[in-house]
Amino acid sequence: VNLAALAVAYPLLAFATAGSLIADRKRRRLIDRVVQLWARMCLLGFFLCKPKLVGAEKLPPRNQAVIFCPNHCSFLDIFALSAVLPRPV
Repeated sequence: VNLAALAVAYPLLAFATAGSLIADRKRRRLIDRVVQLWARMCLLGFFLCKPKLVGAEKLPPRNQAVIFCPNHCSFLDIFALSAVLPRPV
């Protein structure tokens, strides 16, 4: 399962990077989607967990600047934030 996540995510990330450099240099939306997919695949494939976002209604609107500051209890914070937040990290 670990190799499957890598085999799928890295070619997609290379394609998304190339596509974003050509078509969407400022916002990189395609890269953000691939990173979110990669984080979800890693959490599910490596750790057999599917995080759930609680309190999404308390997040500010997408057009408002925000800083997410996890406490880094483990290295999984980056995966969890990338996987579940409804905006690019």
